[in-house]
Amino acid sequence: MSDYTILALKEEARKKLAAGADKLASAVVSTLGPRSRNVAINQQYPGPRVIHDGVTVARAVRLQDPFEDMGAVLLMEASTKANELAGDGTTTATLIANTLLQEGMKITSGNLVDGLMVGKVNPMKLREELEKYAQHISTLLSNEVIKIDKKEEFGKVAQISAGLPEIAEIVTEAIDKVGAKGVVLVETTGAPDSYLEQKEGYEFDNGLLSPFFVTDPDRMICEYTDGYILITDHFITDAVPLGALVDEIAKKEGNKPLLIIAGDVQGPALAALNKTRLQLAKQLVAVKAPGFADSQRNQLDDIALVTGGNVISSQLKKPLSEVKISDLGRFERLRVTPTHTAIVPKNPDSEEVNERLSNLKEQLSKEENKVRRYHLEERIQRLSQNLVTLYVGGGTDVQGDERKERAIDAVNATKAALEEGVIPGGGTTLYRIADQLLAQGSYDDPILMLVVKALQAPFLKLMENSGIEVTEEDALNQIVNNKRIMDVVNVRWAALSDSFIVDPLKVTRTAVTRAFDVAAMMLTTDTLISQDVERDRNVQLVKPV
Repeated sequence: MSDYTILALKEEARKKLAAGADKLASAVVSTLGPRSRNVAINQQYPGPRVIHDGVTVARAVRLQDPFEDMGAVLLMEASTKANELAGDGTTTATLIANTLLQEGMKITSGNLVDGLMVGKVNPMKLREELEKYAQHISTLLSNEVIKIDKKEEFGKVAQISAGLPEIAEIVTEAIDKVGAKGVVLVETTGAPDSYLEQKEGYEFDNGLLSPFFVTDPDRMICEYTDGYILITDHFITDAVPLGALVDEIAKKEGNKPLLIIAGDVQGPALAALNKTRLQLAKQLVAVKAPGFADSQRNQLDDIALVTGGNVISSQLKKPLSEVKISDLGRFERLRVTPTHTAIVPKNPDSEEVNERLSNLKEQLSKEENKVRRYHLEERIQRLSQNLVTLYVGGGTDVQGDERKERAIDAVNATKAALEEGVIPGGGTTLYRIADQLLAQGSYDDPILMLVVKALQAPFLKLMENSGIEVTEEDALNQIVNNKRIMDVVNVRWAALSDSFIVDPLKVTRTAVTRAFDVAAMMLTTDTLISQDVERDRNVQLVKPV
């Protein structure tokens, strides 16, 4: 470690953050829209990749200057969190957050803005106002929502997100099979053709207990095939029983993956799993069991039924040290994200599953208590799940990877659209909201003008990426007065009823709120500290205490 701590303070600190954020944003926002640019990422393994996915680009950016890198990483939080919560919106969140940051730097330092010198705005006052605006904009977005349920409607959402008709078509078929709450896994085939494969499955809401379990750092997910499942409600803090189980699997089954579903895994046990995963390259992942109390026990029973395992129950006093491979469930495929776990079981017993479903439906028909009805409905829904695997083809590995990213975005956007509805797309809804805010405020309000510029940014960047020149007068007339949308593929203004160019409400709302949160945080940062880096003559050096 370096003998020195590098320190940057106040305006210099914010300038460094803003510079790093701007570099990251410049790379990410080039992927906005169906006629946008690709980004090539050079990797030692598996080699160079051509990407059209904002979150993958964001995670690949690393800057040499430690403080600029902080700015890039903090801005990346806006995009990755939006992606985790809504499945899409990476680029929009990055663009809005960076616009707020860059323009916010001007009004908090009293710089020249649009040819006029504006007074300095207190950063804490700016933060408070941005938080209020984020809530207000969320409400205005909800007022624009259009509910959809027809295949041709959500198919249009898939087409807009994917940008390729053949990808949109197969994504639409996948969503049509499983519905808004179903599970779609996306893989590459290594062959030119794409196809679907539908199987029984089980998904629940809890995800990764540690980031060290990820197998795909770009998407922050863990994926395994052909492995075992430990199903227990124990709160695991002792690493020894888990170590014995991992060793037994290694001796008898080789390095087969192990999913641990437990009441919780904490302290030495989690640390040992992390170390085993990283240093010994064992295929491990741990998640919290879904639900609480009776609901948790019932859901664990359902998982055990689907996967052919036994629940190691703390109530039955069976210690983890006595668990054998024969007690474990089996999976054919597994995907664990920071928020969800999806299991494709190996050789599920459909007869037993159907029998339990019949029993649960009979209980539901007689149950009057609202809470118990809810839990019964939840169990029925999860046991009835089908998981569709969408195998994406491509002429080369690079093309297959690029098309896979498009398919993932399209799946997430389509499910979000079905969940909460859609709004008029192409950045036009945010552009109209900006006009509404202006009509209610004053051009002399620097914070309002900052918010307006951020809300207009997605439409303007979409036009720039698409090579379309639109004047401010034309945009106001078409978007605000006539409520039309720019069809960037056919380069024409169109009515929503003619084009159905839409964005999922959930994606846009999440992108806006995350962007405002991150920008407000960065604009009120006064001190940056970094250790174990090369000395920078432009910043103050402080001996550690």
